[in-house]
Amino acid sequence: MEMHSWFPTLIGVAHNPDHLKQAPGIIKRLKELRDHGDTKKLKSFHLYPLHKDKTLEPLNNWIERKVDDYVKFHNWPKKLKPNESWFHWYTEGHHNDFHDHRGTTISLIYYVQADINDAQVEFKSPVPSDMKNPYGRTAHDQKVKLQNDQTYTDCYYKPVEGMLLMFRSYVEHRVEMKKPNLKDRIVISWDLD
Repeated sequence: MEMHSWFPTLIGVAHNPDHLKQAPGIIKRLKELRDHGDTKKLKSFHLYPLHKDKTLEPLNNWIERKVDDYVKFHNWPKKLKPNESWFHWYTEGHHNDFHDHRGTTISLIYYVQADINDAQVEFKSPVPSDMKNPYGRTAHDQKVKLQNDQTYTDCYYKPVEGMLLMFRSYVEHRVEMKKPNLKDRIVISWDLD
């Protein structure tokens, strides 16, 4: 029998080869904005048009090239441009509940600083739950071993410094609770249309 895959959820992943060189300057700029800048903030969230910030231009140019690759892979006819950007400066106990970014085409997360053993980002499948429960799942046993790449209902990414994740904005995602005794977790996010 043939199995055809339709309606996939694609998450683009790229690693910035210049991250180690760029990171100190990026962190310095975000610290300035966090402590003294004109950002709208709520807990770890700081709204600021980072995609227009001249200090971050080398990073922003690299991100735009990766977004172009993501767009080309989808065969979309127009170039996407950022319409909003922000950063999160997570400290112990911070997290982000499930949410999406309605009203935009794609969203992205860039890991500026993180510990690989810290909170992961979780993406939830946009396919509605299978109410018939063919795996016989329970609250205590999700039967993950029975699933495969075509049937998983969620996926996780460990925070890797210099990693960029790109995804359709309708895909629900969350960040687990920041673990204690690890360095602050700093991420940049954009929404694009």
